[in-house]
Amino acid sequence: MLTGLCAHLRTEGVTLVESWPDSEEGPEEWRLGFSVLPTPLGGLKAGRDLTALAGRLARFRPETVMLHFPTGQALYFAALKPLFGYRLVLCFHGSDLLAPRPMVRRVLPALMRRADAVSVVSEPLRAAAHHLCTQARVRLVENGIDTAFWGAETGTPADPAGLVVAAGRLQ
Repeated sequence: MLTGLCAHLRTEGVTLVESWPDSEEGPEEWRLGFSVLPTPLGGLKAGRDLTALAGRLARFRPETVMLHFPTGQALYFAALKPLFGYRLVLCFHGSDLLAPRPMVRRVLPALMRRADAVSVVSEPLRAAAHHLCTQARVRLVENGIDTAFWGAETGTPADPAGLVVAAGRLQ
């Protein structure tokens, strides 16, 4: 879904830089292994990571930074927001808001206050976001459905017992 949105925005003339921390896709200079460990060694790595990210942001100068499934790494972008003046958008999809790691849970209210916008994909997530941070500007943006992909096929299966339906992350 997000990849489709990015492709569409590019056709509209929007310049995008995508970074997927768990894949080899995207520009090499945006792949960072962030550290948010509350230890002296973690603090040293965090300082290097923050400096590296600041250098990348200085070269690209984004107008908007949109973080899907925000984790502790979002703190880096929130910290650098005043320096670079971009809009920060946090997009929550489920467990990232309902069951974050303990350290992330502690900083979520402050992080949400610093964001220009917070989006969620369901009413229960909107309620959870408002519970964590009443000052956050939370917007419901439901996941879209690609009707061409999920539309009815030309034929009907001869044996409906052979159909499989799967759903995941329905939080």
